[in-house]
Amino acid sequence: MAAVADTPSRRDAPLDRVISCNMLLAFVVGDMLGAGIYALVEAANTSLSRPD
Repeated sequence: MAAVADTPSRRDAPLDRVISCNMLLAFVVGDMLGAGIYALVEAANTSLSRPD
């Protein structure tokens, strides 16, 4: 247990940049496009399956 107490906590360590800004932008744009396509497909499916 002494080895665990001697190591600095993760809160004290600086954060490393894991993904670049361009990659983050690609994830956000892809997420927005995916959500929009999902909403359009679900809207089309509910309007087709609704009995008139």
